[in-house]
Amino acid sequence: MSTRQEILRATERLIRRKGLSRVTTKQIAQEVGFAEGTLFNHFRDKSDLFGAVLVENLPPLMEISTSDRAGQGTVGANLREIALAAIKFFDKVVPLAASVFADIELRTQHRAALRRSKGGPHHLFEHLAKYVAAEQSLGRIQPQVDPLGVAVLLLAPCFHWVFIKRANGQNLFKITDAEFVNLTVRTLEHAIRSEIRKLS
Repeated sequence: MSTRQEILRATERLIRRKGLSRVTTKQIAQEVGFAEGTLFNHFRDKSDLFGAVLVENLPPLMEISTSDRAGQGTVGANLREIALAAIKFFDKVVPLAASVFADIELRTQHRAALRRSKGGPHHLFEHLAKYVAAEQSLGRIQPQVDPLGVAVLLLAPCFHWVFIKRANGQNLFKITDAEFVNLTVRTLEHAIRSEIRKLS
């Protein structure tokens, strides 16, 4: 594991234990066993480090929703796998993001960092939309379907499901994450029934 990754994992552990506002770079350095200056060899400041903790939770979900998987399995099965990965992703990110948003200074710095890098959560929706478009090019989803619309209708409920679960300490309804995903994807498929070609 690289030094950067060790720092990110140590930071995430501390944020989860203490809350972002109570975590210092000195504590992070002690947690990972490095000199405090080592942190700034990899990150500009505390805000940059906390922002990286959020952003670098993203790759596993991006890899699962890649357009390269188009044509494999069924569209429904792929959407279910992506939705489950999204729930796991949001479950990890929401508490961290909430800490950032609660701190006005960090929130401002985080937004500025996103603007500099031209990053942001919209990339996740666009990435999934590319997968849908790739399925369209193979004829597995009809061309009338809006790829971004499918991405929004799949990811937004997953985020809300996790947000409510985190707020209440339990799932909104007495069903599992997998059951929620099945319900969501079935409803999505039903809503565009005339547009999706189901292939075995």
